[in-house]
Amino acid sequence: MERPDPDKLLALIQNEEIKATRGNLKVYLGMAAGVGKTFGMLSDGQESKRRGIDVVIGYLEPHGRVETERVAEGLDQIANLMVEHRGVNIREFDLDATLARH
Repeated sequence: MERPDPDKLLALIQNEEIKATRGNLKVYLGMAAGVGKTFGMLSDGQESKRRGIDVVIGYLEPHGRVETERVAEGLDQIANLMVEHRGVNIREFDLDATLARH
């Protein structure tokens, strides 16, 4: 039986630790509004949270859909930034707050 190279084992462990600290990007595509992109994303977020993964909503536009609001319950959410544009207050994604949360 050949003994494993300790340097290779250490490098493998370090690479796995780096991967574990990085986020993943998943893109949800849909042909039209109302086909379930947001609902699917939030459902996946709830499942990830149950597995102990830190999940935060950066911006949510539920469009008045009660089911969407319900599936978002319990997930952390970054407060929206209120911006005035031409006399109208608009909710916007708060990049600075999101980066601060890291």
